[in-house]
Amino acid sequence: RYHKNRLLKPEFLAILARKLKPGSPFWFKTDWEPYNVEVLEALDAAGWQSFQPTEGIPSQIYTSRFERMFKGEGLLTYESVWLPPSQLS
Repeated sequence: RYHKNRLLKPEFLAILARKLKPGSPFWFKTDWEPYNVEVLEALDAAGWQSFQPTEGIPSQIYTSRFERMFKGEGLLTYESVWLPPSQLS
């Protein structure tokens, strides 16, 4: 139903890669596994690199009302952090 409205398509990922400030990662979160798989594949195909931050992590990571609700109900959510190709050495 929402497939046509998804933002994280290759065209948008290219724009996002250009607009991110140097050293700025892209944090992706979703509650729907098929969309998570789709986005991870798109990021990988576009040359983005999965990233595990070890410093500079905000003390309060943003969680939406929906994420809190899902976690409160014991439902899975998916999260990953990525660096665009332009930031890879």
